[in-house]
Amino acid sequence: MNTTKRIGIKRVTVVISFSLFLMAFQNCGNVNFSTQDTETPSAVAGVIPPSADAPSNSVQFEIPDQPYEKLSESSFFKLADKTAVNTLTYVNFKLYSPQYPLYSDGASKRRWVYVPEGTAIDNSDPDSWVFPKGTILFKEFSVGGKKIETRVFEKITNQSGFSAWRASVYVWLANQLDADLLKVDNSYSQTDIEMLPYQANVVGSQYRMVTMTQCQTCHATVKDVSQGFSYLQLSDASKSINVFKLDKLGYFSNSINRLDSIPGTEMERAAIGYIQSNCATCHSGVGPGPHNFRHKSTSQTLAEEPLIKAIGASSGLVTFGAPLNSRLYNRMANKSMPRVTLFTQDSAGLKLLEDWITNSVMP
Repeated sequence: MNTTKRIGIKRVTVVISFSLFLMAFQNCGNVNFSTQDTETPSAVAGVIPPSADAPSNSVQFEIPDQPYEKLSESSFFKLADKTAVNTLTYVNFKLYSPQYPLYSDGASKRRWVYVPEGTAIDNSDPDSWVFPKGTILFKEFSVGGKKIETRVFEKITNQSGFSAWRASVYVWLANQLDADLLKVDNSYSQTDIEMLPYQANVVGSQYRMVTMTQCQTCHATVKDVSQGFSYLQLSDASKSINVFKLDKLGYFSNSINRLDSIPGTEMERAAIGYIQSNCATCHSGVGPGPHNFRHKSTSQTLAEEPLIKAIGASSGLVTFGAPLNSRLYNRMANKSMPRVTLFTQDSAGLKLLEDWITNSVMP
């Protein structure tokens, strides 16, 4: 091949590579209720191709014997900000957004799920999904556009329940270049000098990271850990990733032919949906508290909703027409619910509950 042809090929290669690089960038921003849950990525951290043995539309994550010391050691770090994660190349690694997010002092969140190629989520019980071994769940928290923490759940056995998963928390450096594995239960039990390098220290008066114990408190109340990746939470057709689209990609053991929906008016669905993330995570019949607020996909009327049944069986839990006489409203107002450390009252969520309690009657 002569020199002129070789130079021409090199120029074409550079142009194609640069074009693909630019396609990987896209800004994010989406708000659900008072909590930001973003569906589209912010900036590219790097790109890795699928393994040579895997189909071109899959990506492989290995779960190490011990958690990575730094998040940058994981393939997730290189892929999380690729636009392709959401809509294009990697069908088994998806950025998703639940329709009813948990309030977390207004922090922005991004969530990803990885399901190994050739496996499927057992959804034979539509309200209690069981994930295959090798599944990984990621949740990233940011305040003021800066990443604070990334929580990682890795399924390490074929059983179900919290003990089948390994939970890890990575704390982002203030320079945003990497995140370190948290090796203590409570990050704030560390000295000021130990906390100094981290963005969590910078925003310590606005947002507080969870403890590892709190992870178990919330995620042990469902059959197989996940609170946000579920039938109800993914039954929003307006989301770029929903149960119908995941079903077409082969995510489930049983085909899904309808969206799950809370019965009632738009106001009732919004209020009861809000309670699913902010209250039912604990009040689910298996966690702390005597009540069961968790929605069932078989509920066809409001009267069949577990929350409405709990209200009918408990005096003062909700007094329709009188929010201030309702324990559920007051516990949200004084920040004793949800059971996370909050600095800021969720004013939008409270207004949602206030309007529902004021303008509704017992079904």
